[in-house]
Amino acid sequence: HTTLTATACEEYEWRGNVYTESGTYVHNYENELGCASSETLVLTINIIKYDIEYVLLDCKSRKYQFIPKNVGKTKGDKIEWNIDGRTFEEDSPEVEMPEGEHKIKLIVTSVAGCTKEFESTLSVTEYFDQYTIETTPQVVSKSHPTIRLYTEYRPNVSYEWDFGDNAYGFDNDVIHTYQINQEQFYDVYLTVTDENNCVEERKIRILVDNTIAPPNVFTPNSDGYNDLFMSGWHIKIFDRKGVLLYEGDKGWDGTYLNKMVPNDTYFYILTDNGVTKKGFITIIR
Repeated sequence: HTTLTATACEEYEWRGNVYTESGTYVHNYENELGCASSETLVLTINIIKYDIEYVLLDCKSRKYQFIPKNVGKTKGDKIEWNIDGRTFEEDSPEVEMPEGEHKIKLIVTSVAGCTKEFESTLSVTEYFDQYTIETTPQVVSKSHPTIRLYTEYRPNVSYEWDFGDNAYGFDNDVIHTYQINQEQFYDVYLTVTDENNCVEERKIRILVDNTIAPPNVFTPNSDGYNDLFMSGWHIKIFDRKGVLLYEGDKGWDGTYLNKMVPNDTYFYILTDNGVTKKGFITIIR
């Protein structure tokens, strides 16, 4: 009986068999005299297995840290990197990577002298930080409380708007209607997050125009647009003879005693927080 000790990289061939795992193996046979005999192999296999991982350290410079993750059974391995033809001998190099496709190669040498290479490809996208907030209109009021806010569209990017009134939007182009209650302004915050979890933040202040600016024409024709005059404001409406046609804050619908008044010009008195405004409104259908 004989015992053989062997160390190999990845696999070992012995007595017509290929072994890929460490262990003790026995081969039984008859010797030249016809007697039963055996051999024992004590085998150590160096299985080198690594994953290539990376972490983006700096969004603007696109600096990455490359990390060798040992998922095999070797210890004390020597690490070497080849990144786009550049050699790095430290275990976890930090490298600035320009936009584009990059070939990453990890070369691992075990204590036993076994060497194995692992490859990966890193796709680096352009870093974009030129986001600006545009608004239409730039001022809101009770009569015009709806605003459009928009910024640069980029693929694979998430947008979150904080409109400053406990409401939110989630697109690069959003429309929001404020429930205005005498505020002077709303601070709107935009947070943009790209596919690498890089974040850009922007802020804009939307002013509130609390001056009263009623239109001089309205069209109560039940088309769903401009059918009420000054909804939300306390108003009185008079005809040419001074007859009070309407008083309230729900908005005048162009009727008197449940009948439509004729197309004409009417006098109004509008009040809000002690402010009074007088003028004329013309009905056109």
